Amino acid sequence: MTNVSNRPNGTNADPPQDDLDDLSGVEDPLAPPPQSDSWMRRLGSHYRELRAKYPDEELVIVFDIDGTIIDTRHLVREVLLGYDRNHGTEHFRLLEPSDIDVHEGAVRPLLDRWPLGEHERESVFEYYESQMWSPQATLAAHQPYRGVMEVIRWFQLQTNTTVALNTGRPEDLRTPTLQALAILGSEYRVRFSNELLLMNPMPQGVGVRDGKVGAIRELEGRGMRVVAVVDNEPD
Repeated sequence: MTNVSNRPNGTNADPPQDDLDDLSGVEDPLAPPPQSDSWMRRLGSHYRELRAKYPDEELVIVFDIDGTIIDTRHLVREVLLGYDRNHGTEHFRLLEPSDIDVHEGAVRPLLDRWPLGEHERESVFEYYESQMWSPQATLAAHQPYRGVMEVIRWFQLQTNTTVALNTGRPEDLRTPTLQALAILGSEYRVRFSNELLLMNPMPQGVGVRDGKVGAIRELEGRGMRVVAVVDNEPD
């Protein structure tokens, strides 16, 4: 199994329809999908090697969601704009995704650099902490990194190949997560199933690492061979 660190720098873009059509009718079904980022090239090459080694086994590619498929800068921006809407302020009206260089679970350094008074900063932080995984923010902020959905679609077209999702989001966000993924996937002809969405049984931010390892073991217990894990936090 390989662990691929996905740290894409691209921005959201509409899927190139010609590329998607090509993926469904490629002459060589094991040819790596069209891509530009190095991690995508490495993943395609690794998959091809493992498919040749295990031609009849069910291979599983495991993707994290936040920071890997989803560009969480949009989530951060959406929640901060929500603060302005709910408090009648305009602190973040000029905030762009490109201004956000922090993890969605560690937004304080961004707020420390923003022109806010101490009391206001704490108010924003408390609001952000309470709203960052609200259903509204989850649905509004699902925007993928460039090329990731096309790669997932390519894997879903392969024989005896499964794409599973392994996220640190808590179990109580399963329904809004599936709803948001269904909306996102429909644009790219990608399907995400409840059975292949593995979530953290602990509260948000607790036991994420152990939860993800346990999810991989669960997939292996189903008789699947996990050949790659794509996550923006490879540890």
